[in-house]
Amino acid sequence: VIIANKNGVIWKHSCNLGVSKLLDKFTPNNPITANELATIEDYFEEDLQLLFEAVAKHPVTTLIGSSGSFDTLSAMIAAQHFPLLDPYKLTTCHISMSHFHELHHRFLASTLQERVDMKRMDPQRVELIVLASMFINFVIKRCGITQMWQCAFALKEGAVLNIINKSSIFNK
Repeated sequence: VIIANKNGVIWKHSCNLGVSKLLDKFTPNNPITANELATIEDYFEEDLQLLFEAVAKHPVTTLIGSSGSFDTLSAMIAAQHFPLLDPYKLTTCHISMSHFHELHHRFLASTLQERVDMKRMDPQRVELIVLASMFINFVIKRCGITQMWQCAFALKEGAVLNIINKSSIFNK
């Protein structure tokens, strides 16, 4: 998780909350139960304390997500609301909060097979998307996020750019 502005990185921390790890830890029912939802949100609350302290010092309103789950969210929203748009050709995509919440509630109420059948659902995300959506929704609520964007570039592209910018080999 990174808090940044136009001047650069303000705060960063690596959380041990990858959706694959969450799935191994919780393995929720399909659809997820209210008790499971509460247990997982309690876990988020405990594990994200450093983020909440940082947000208290450096308030944020925009969430930018990259890769996997965010790519799937933007593709699914595009399929439903903008059928002529190919989100895979964009480097960034605005995810409206209402569209996200609509999809989030569909995920929470869905079975595994219903998610398999959802238009533009990435097959690799079928089991992970409920937990990913829960995590995103939790951060939105807890941090006061009002805008969300999906970025097609991932951490690896940022790491490569950082190496290029710092390397004397590329600065000759």
